[in-house]
Amino acid sequence: MKRENSPPINAGAYRFFDLVVRYRWLVIIACFLVIGSTGRYLPTMTKDTTPEAFVPNGSSALAFRDHVEEVFGLKDPMVVAVVSKHKDGVYTPHALALVEQLSWELGKIDGIDPARITSLATEKDIRGTRDGMLVEPFWETLPQSAEEALAVKQRVAHFPLMLGTLAARDGSSTLIIAELMPKANEEQ
Repeated sequence: MKRENSPPINAGAYRFFDLVVRYRWLVIIACFLVIGSTGRYLPTMTKDTTPEAFVPNGSSALAFRDHVEEVFGLKDPMVVAVVSKHKDGVYTPHALALVEQLSWELGKIDGIDPARITSLATEKDIRGTRDGMLVEPFWETLPQSAEEALAVKQRVAHFPLMLGTLAARDGSSTLIIAELMPKANEEQ
């Protein structure tokens, strides 16, 4: 019996669901078999999260990267960004203390070369003097006051190689770059 305002019955969908309900145990067993056979291969599956996985094999970019790694020994580094919303950016005693602490803590992680960590805490300022050049860390002791932190900001601002690479030009952020040891497990 068909009502006057009811939508037309889709005969194909009706037959499909009628078969699913009628042979429900067979459908449930078939689903478990499909899930089980698929799950059987889960332990052998791997996930490649390296940037190379997203670049086609034979790409000139991969060949160039391999050449640079072979000639210069450079690998893809781990990069940690410290970003501050403070009006002085990362040039506050608290933010600079965080940069120094993270720099030293990264050196304790297995697979990271502690001698190849680059940050404002590890790099040196190079300035020209009347007698030649002066090379010294951006700070000897961690800045304790806003004035000392702003002095670090001025030293970084007068060192153009740092701006736009290790420190943001607007002072809002800085990077800590940690290079991995040659045989390190990158994913771990």
